[in-house]
Amino acid sequence: MCKAADYGEMMLMVIDSNVVFGTELEDNVDLSINRIISIMEEKKIDKALITNNKCKFYDFIEGNNETASIVNRYSGMFFGMASFNLSQLINVESEVRRSITDLGLAGIRFFNTDSNFTSGWGGGIDSLSVHMVLELINGLNVPVFLEGGYSFKIIKGLAEEFPCIPFIASGVGYGNMGEAILAARDRENLYLEISTLDSMDGINVLVEFLGPDKIIFGTGMPYNSPSCEILMVKTAGISEEDKQKIFSGNILGILDRRK
Repeated sequence: MCKAADYGEMMLMVIDSNVVFGTELEDNVDLSINRIISIMEEKKIDKALITNNKCKFYDFIEGNNETASIVNRYSGMFFGMASFNLSQLINVESEVRRSITDLGLAGIRFFNTDSNFTSGWGGGIDSLSVHMVLELINGLNVPVFLEGGYSFKIIKGLAEEFPCIPFIASGVGYGNMGEAILAARDRENLYLEISTLDSMDGINVLVEFLGPDKIIFGTGMPYNSPSCEILMVKTAGISEEDKQKIFSGNILGILDRRK
């Protein structure tokens, strides 16, 4: 089990809210759970929200089963996030219910790749298929993680339409920070994840305009090294209490809603 990271004045629990494992089509990135655990131990990341990459490329039922198996095998280290290929609509509805109620996975992740639903049959993040999934989980108190690349105007609209669902939106960076802040500022159930934050003062700006309670730590591991995101929070000109909220407190609050 990983140890809480010592980043100065206090011991901080660190939870990475943006981790994938499993299968990569190009076979040029090691997405094995062993590598993820190794990185977590090296960077002193205590826990992680994980999704099986297989869900967007291959059999999402098998992928969600593997996610649940990893969560059970490494008790207390991972929270599992289900995912689906929404072009296979015939199986999605039953799998949404099964993954949350039977497998006990902690939430839903929507990938953003052409292999999933941003083109072709799926229709994008504002599609009927996505709305179907959100309607199925509405009221279950499970979060929805949105990969970067979606319009924050559309994301805000989804948060307005489904106010009981906590949305965690990745993709905020220097070029769209204003849009992200405006979207999250107006929606209590919309949070911003920092894995694409490309400005060292970005944490300070987000805390100034949104407060510390709307910011979620994530890295995009193992495609990305966690070092940059850890350093951004560690060196931000904010209190240790606020750093703890960003590193783990906020996501734990979201996950605890289901209990």
